[in-house]
Amino acid sequence: MLPQDLYNYPQAYLQKSEETLETALNTAPAYRAWKGLRLGEIEYTFTSGTTGDRVINIWDQNWWDADLARYGLHQSATQR
Repeated sequence: MLPQDLYNYPQAYLQKSEETLETALNTAPAYRAWKGLRLGEIEYTFTSGTTGDRVINIWDQNWWDADLARYGLHQSATQR
């Protein structure tokens, strides 16, 4: 589920946000990997909200697995 599905953002705000994101993705080297959002490699996840408001997380499973494997913290991360 995307943030715009949870909240009533004005259409102009969503459009400007998308334009700003596209500019960042296409011009800033640090954001090149975030094109994975469009490809489905990176997704939105949400906390349960049991201790307060639900929080949106941007989740990249491949990065998470590699990070855990780098420190030897997760055996299955190295078995893919």
